[in-house]
Amino acid sequence: MHPSQKLLHTLKYSPSKFSGQVDRFETLFQTSPDPWGFSQSPFEQRRFAALLNLAQTIPHDTILELGCAEGHFTKLLAQLSQHLTAVDISPTAVAQAKKLVPTARYHVGNFTSLPAIMSPSFNLTVASEVLYYSPPQVITPFLKRLHTRHLLTSNSFGLHLSIERQLQQSGFYRLSRRFLFAVEGLYPKATVISLWEKHRS
Repeated sequence: MHPSQKLLHTLKYSPSKFSGQVDRFETLFQTSPDPWGFSQSPFEQRRFAALLNLAQTIPHDTILELGCAEGHFTKLLAQLSQHLTAVDISPTAVAQAKKLVPTARYHVGNFTSLPAIMSPSFNLTVASEVLYYSPPQVITPFLKRLHTRHLLTSNSFGLHLSIERQLQQSGFYRLSRRFLFAVEGLYPKATVISLWEKHRS
């Protein structure tokens, strides 16, 4: 197995090992033009479609995307809102996303400790396969501080239970949930897509 493939496998199946380690994600994006297979995977295209369909059912004038990677889903979100903010920990990924979606506003850094995204208020925040990369003691305080009306999440099956508990502890309640399953290549893929609303204090 190529070193970049080993890294990708570890990121997918042991994500907590790489919490906040920028160099690991940089290596991933520098060694592969599409490390997650977003542009070619039928499963990822189904996942994007399901997320986008849910996003259209709620107010989406202002959108925050956490973990935008190279901007594949950012491009779809840009069709919904002219006020789109996207964040990723990898400078390489953000540079690629800017080329794909130049109209969005971008920030580079770990979203859990990025002041620039904590003061605005968003109609919708999208967290697609990113929340489980940080431990609960980091994610829960972040979610409590986040000013958003709705949160749209996609979490790998098995990891979603911990994330759901953290969301509930942070003042969110679930409006809907959908499961997606597929087998591509050697590995099965499964994710849980959920739409959340934050209790108003």
